[in-house]
Amino acid sequence: MILDISMAVIALVLIVFVIVAIGVLKEVKVVLLQANQTLANMNHELTTVSQDVKQVMRDSDLLIKDVQTKLHSFDPLLSSVSQTGEVLYQLSGSAKQVSAAVSQVTEGVHDAVKSNQSRISSVIEIATAGMQLWHKIKDMRKDHANNLKNEKE
Repeated sequence: MILDISMAVIALVLIVFVIVAIGVLKEVKVVLLQANQTLANMNHELTTVSQDVKQVMRDSDLLIKDVQTKLHSFDPLLSSVSQTGEVLYQLSGSAKQVSAAVSQVTEGVHDAVKSNQSRISSVIEIATAGMQLWHKIKDMRKDHANNLKNEKE
């Protein structure tokens, strides 16, 4: 009898276990269906995001190419500006050289005038005396010619 009761209890426990297992399996099935649906939705969204990322990459590539093209169009301008800067630098250097040369010549002339100032004064005095002498000789010739003319008359 104990054996019969034990068998009945075991059978009852087994039936309860099977019923609970069936309930758990139904819940697992529902969870798996929801997981499957969620994975399908995620797969669809992932495909959409992947397409969007590809489009963004294409647009970025086009934008980068456009920027590179525009930057290359500035190369001649930047080259011209660089060459203009070099020319201005050379002109500045030439102007400095000319200025230095003019300054040296001016100093040389100034020094020569200072050193020869007394000579120049002497030459001017001699020239003035020569002009006065010339005028006197001219006046004397006139007077002599007038005297000769008056004697002839």
